[in-house]
Amino acid sequence: MTQSRRARTARLAGELAALPITEEVAQMWAQMRVVVGQSGRRINVNDLWIAATAAVHGMPVCTQDDDFDVLAELGLVAVLKI
Repeated sequence: MTQSRRARTARLAGELAALPITEEVAQMWAQMRVVVGQSGRRINVNDLWIAATAAVHGMPVCTQDDDFDVLAELGLVAVLKI
């Protein structure tokens, strides 16, 4: 990825508001963790928090890498590659 693309993404991300970790998000995180574990796949713990937050709020995960592909493949959250 080019530096200009990363810089543009960083500028856009700076305009967004953070969503809180709620009880509902924590429950979603736990459910996703079980499904991923049962599939034999792995995902970074922090990425799973991002995905759980997105799922609870009915939003896709917007990403520039493949880290969330396992969750999309398991039908746990929509992933939008930007």
